[in-house]
Amino acid sequence: MSTKPVPDQASGPSATVATIRPTDLKHWIGALPYANRGAVLSSLNEELSLLNAVTVKPSVRFELLELHAGAYVRLLNSLIQQEGSGGVTALKQHRAFAEAARRLTMRVADGYKLVVDGTASKKSSLFANRRSDKAAIQRAILFLCYSLNHHYDQYLPTEPRVWIELAKLYRLARERGAHDRSGSRSDHRREFDKPISHLYKLALLTGLADPYHHGPGEVWKMFEFLGECADAAHLRPEPPSDGPESIFVIDPDGVERARPLEFEASGEVAKRYYLDTNPTSALLQKMRDEAEQGSRGAFPTARSKRQAVSILNRVLRSLKEPAQRSNDRTPIATPVQLAVGIAATQRLIGGPVAGGAQATFTAGTDVVAQGAESKNEQVAVLKMIDPRSGGTVDIGVDADTRKGGIGRKEDGGADASDEASVMAIYGTEPWQVTNKSRRGIGIMRQDPPQTLLCVGEIVSIATKKRAPAIGLVRWFTVDEAGIYRAGVEIIGKRADSVNLRAAEDEGNPGAARPALALPFFGADENVATLAAPPGTFSEKGVLIVESPGSDAQVRVQMKSLIDATPTCERFTYRVT
Repeated sequence: MSTKPVPDQASGPSATVATIRPTDLKHWIGALPYANRGAVLSSLNEELSLLNAVTVKPSVRFELLELHAGAYVRLLNSLIQQEGSGGVTALKQHRAFAEAARRLTMRVADGYKLVVDGTASKKSSLFANRRSDKAAIQRAILFLCYSLNHHYDQYLPTEPRVWIELAKLYRLARERGAHDRSGSRSDHRREFDKPISHLYKLALLTGLADPYHHGPGEVWKMFEFLGECADAAHLRPEPPSDGPESIFVIDPDGVERARPLEFEASGEVAKRYYLDTNPTSALLQKMRDEAEQGSRGAFPTARSKRQAVSILNRVLRSLKEPAQRSNDRTPIATPVQLAVGIAATQRLIGGPVAGGAQATFTAGTDVVAQGAESKNEQVAVLKMIDPRSGGTVDIGVDADTRKGGIGRKEDGGADASDEASVMAIYGTEPWQVTNKSRRGIGIMRQDPPQTLLCVGEIVSIATKKRAPAIGLVRWFTVDEAGIYRAGVEIIGKRADSVNLRAAEDEGNPGAARPALALPFFGADENVATLAAPPGTFSEKGVLIVESPGSDAQVRVQMKSLIDATPTCERFTYRVT
């Protein structure tokens, strides 16, 4: 707090009482370097940690928290607008931002709960501002919603207390008759004006809409869609009499999201809520039909419209057919090697990547190995292919990881005796298989992967006995125990490495982008598709498709878009 106004603290017995000036804090928040999101998140987290630790009047605390809420919204809007996942470094940065933002929202929610506790105490009950009391409950629930969204958006473990806190605050609002009152007026996002009942149902619907099926940035679009129809859901204390379909059970004392009624175990629970999502599904279906017909004007491009329809389809499927994934599955087969991204898949199947990026393994010159006994010992630097951009990223590898003298050979190969050497060539990592079928596999990994996954990512799956198959990550999550789990749909039994250029860039070899040409894995085996980085597809667009390492090229006409995710696009084509 050395860079901002320090609260004046009294000395002696009342040392925990602080005088914080909202005017000074407002100037400090306005002067934050918002272009540096990491620094702003760190500063706000530090400030809120100190604010929650001192004693101030509830009305003053509420005013201070409103200032922090404004700073958070400014950051949130910039985080939502970020495009795609970028490369490995960008994806790690996005997840670091999401983790910091999640901590920030939890601290803001804790601060608003302190306001609620302060106004409920006997000492302040005669003079408490009941309006700020009810507004604080609404704000606490809202920031718990935001915390869940940051978790879902970047696949972070959920804090178990979130669902318990949401249920307690909702129950408190009902006891005080404030659950259906609108929120206090705000110039921030529209969720700030919504009643408590709306926000609680919105949080429940977000958890039920299978957020693990959405790519980076798509969770916030889903949150926006659900916000338009959350009020239609029915939340009641008695189970409905018209059947279990699309009915979910909420345990106010449980640490898990709501469960489908048809999978509810027998036995009485003291307090339960039942959520009927059928009316919400009807509105979502109407929204999907409007998006398909182009009557909703918020989707200026075919890609944005296709992405919106895809999100709405996933939400509708989740509410009608809830996913049941067991977390206690154990490996059932030999580990598979997973190469993440189009460029890494190109190298795994034997084709050079666009731009000719090569993976090398060299010794660092200025860096000393962490914990090394001798200062002369150097860190090895693994130049691994960035699976998303096709370039290279530097990864430090200590002496313990360098087994058997891993290094680059003259023929470009490397010793495949351990994981690091495989990473040096392909950027692949082993994953355990938990279940499999003709159309996909479930995989898990206990250690954090070097290359982070995200939903919508193209991956290649290889075993020692079989050639790589091409897959698409359909869901991905990290549970509270730190186990990484994913579901991969098989979209191709084989693929060819190609590079793409727009027709107008025919004379610019540097404009080539890595892509995969693969047969359509569906009803029509004769339809071929291209998997390319996002932003490639264009209606009536023409591409030049090149075979890397040769002069062979063809012109193709892009036809229909199959998938549009934040990390890749799949579309059909015909040769012109």
